[in-house]
Amino acid sequence: MILSDYIIKEIPEEKQEIKIYKWANLNKNNTLKEYKEEVRNGDYYSQKGKITHVLEFTNWQAAEAFSNNLLSSFDFLKDKGGTYEDNEEYINKVISVRYSGNEYFVIDTQGYSYARYVGLRGLVWF
Repeated sequence: MILSDYIIKEIPEEKQEIKIYKWANLNKNNTLKEYKEEVRNGDYYSQKGKITHVLEFTNWQAAEAFSNNLLSSFDFLKDKGGTYEDNEEYINKVISVRYSGNEYFVIDTQGYSYARYVGLRGLVWF
């Protein structure tokens, strides 16, 4: 069950990392699989994400359930994310979604309570 099998923590500003992620051109998909397919097909853009929070799942079933319900509303996601401009470049404030210490994807809620945008990096995906 997702509701009890996670830990979310805020990263202190001085430790927030900025990385480049691949963001699907068609956003608001419900599953991670849909995002991965778009990126594999080359239908994405690259943009920086600044990790402001970490969402760590304590078991694989909860992580998988979350990745299959990205448009569901979760109170722990509300009022996070957003975009800011730095030197004429847009950067998303993201939540790093992890299991067993590994980042699988990031989300930017833009203040909503669901994964409004999903960013992928590297080949370590579900």
